[in-house]
Amino acid sequence: MPALAPGACLTEAYVAHLLAAFAAGHTATADGLRRSLDRVSAPAAESRALLEALQLLGALRSETARVLDECERAGCAAVARVCRGVVDNPLCAFTPVQRWGVCALTGRTVNRMLLVAGAPDDEDTLVDDKFLLFLLGLWSLAHLELVETARAELSDDAALAPAAAAAAGEQGGGPRALPR
Repeated sequence: MPALAPGACLTEAYVAHLLAAFAAGHTATADGLRRSLDRVSAPAAESRALLEALQLLGALRSETARVLDECERAGCAAVARVCRGVVDNPLCAFTPVQRWGVCALTGRTVNRMLLVAGAPDDEDTLVDDKFLLFLLGLWSLAHLELVETARAELSDDAALAPAAAAAAGEQGGGPRALPR
């Protein structure tokens, strides 16, 4: 598994790469980074750190897939099914519910649950709420590009909003009162 340089942060390096890739119109992949290294004005050491961060993220994803395969082979198919549902679904939601139910991960009956909506086969799955941070971390690992791309698009939209509002105001298209 590749390691980052001392003091380097996986998230910061990867986010920096995603923003550069978004600005350059590339997808956030290691190949896209390699192709854009000549066009990006970042120092070689920073580019190397970004590439290492991408490789580390890929290694973490591969390790996660390997562990889930091993869970299935070891007879923990329910755990693998829930985890794969979280990994495979970018719109997975974790809603707290206060009711008795059986946790899909442990098989224990608990009073505070998470409703994992959009898990495998569009079934809603109940999981003990103590697994919220684990599930959020798993989802984040699987969908980091989606989060950062959406964040970059939102910041671009927010930057354009004042100019659009000014243009609408000049054209008489400002806010209007709703009819009563």
